[in-house]
Amino acid sequence: MLCNVKTREEIQKIVLAAKKAKAKVGFISGVFDLFHNTHLEFIVEARKYCDLLIIGVNSDASVRMNKNPKRPIINEQHRANILAALDYVDYVFIFTEATNNKNIEVLEPDIYMKGSDYRDKTLTSQALVESYGGEVKLIGALDYGTTEIIEEIIRRYK
Repeated sequence: MLCNVKTREEIQKIVLAAKKAKAKVGFISGVFDLFHNTHLEFIVEARKYCDLLIIGVNSDASVRMNKNPKRPIINEQHRANILAALDYVDYVFIFTEATNNKNIEVLEPDIYMKGSDYRDKTLTSQALVESYGGEVKLIGALDYGTTEIIEEIIRRYK
């Protein structure tokens, strides 16, 4: 495990110190299965809006429950390590909840970013973020996702 993969509680202490130093804390989350260019562009753009970028990675169990019982392809620790190795990312943690509400309650990021694919959806955590003065920002463009990659692999190798 890389040293910047930590528990949410460890990162909470880091966030408190960063905020005391007037750093702007950004938070994104996702599955990040079969890491691809759309993921990278999302992370690069997110980094532009903050001094400290934290990523929450959905646990394997939460992915199976929320997305598909056959997913993820890559296990949670490997996905966290891939993200943690990127220069754009400061800290990564794995979480088990179905939504980000607990993450947001614990971290209170200054800016919470989700992909532009959420434009037509209601973010369950938006009111929570705004309740403490945080900002929600929809960023990035969804060129393709992991599901499309899996479907293309199946199509090519049938």
